[in-house]
Amino acid sequence: MKIYPYLLKVKASQAPTIDENGIPIYPSDPIEWQEIGVCRDEIAGAGQKISKVDGQIFDCTATIYAPQNTPKIEAGTTLQVVDVEGNIRLEKQVIRFSRDYFHCRIFV
Repeated sequence: MKIYPYLLKVKASQAPTIDENGIPIYPSDPIEWQEIGVCRDEIAGAGQKISKVDGQIFDCTATIYAPQNTPKIEAGTTLQVVDVEGNIRLEKQVIRFSRDYFHCRIFV
């Protein structure tokens, strides 16, 4: 059994290009997902709350665990947890990212 069996992806919007008349041309599929590593997710128990750095309290629906060297994901970024068959297990916005001693925790 793998400790991190799923893929972790973040939403990376594609920027529009500008034509010769200065008009923006938006891509046909403006959403692009960038794979940034591996992870595992755990659905939060009822009523789990976390506080952000600024002291605001939020309801947390899941915690995602990733290797300690995972790049920092800013609050507000939309991410996906994808299984080996390509099914999306979770798609949520990040509430808080925490780099701990042995792993990272991402609260969504």
